[in-house]
Amino acid sequence: MTSAAFNKVLEATGYIGASGRSSPGLIRPGDESAPRLRSVFADAMVGLQADAVFASHNAPTSIFKDAGQAMPDDETVRAWHEAAWNLGVAPLLWIITPTDVRLYDCYASPPRPS
Repeated sequence: MTSAAFNKVLEATGYIGASGRSSPGLIRPGDESAPRLRSVFADAMVGLQADAVFASHNAPTSIFKDAGQAMPDDETVRAWHEAAWNLGVAPLLWIITPTDVRLYDCYASPPRPS
């Protein structure tokens, strides 16, 4: 289950159509090509458990994480960024909160907590 904010952002950016149909290249956990991205979608040890991945020419370019109905705390966001960075699957992590979209460079290590 994804939040309304998550669906609204994916629709506004063209990753899903108004009908709810995914654009070519958008992979969700239940899709037939999702097993090759198991570490991104389902690996509890990794801790990311992404909600979608966009791939262009079979190369993942963006990971999408739905924060749900509540604002995530800084440590949670840092943990998601670190998990995406450690996986090295895609260069960009989108974290979608109820009020904003945060983009993170997955080729750069997350900042250390202060």
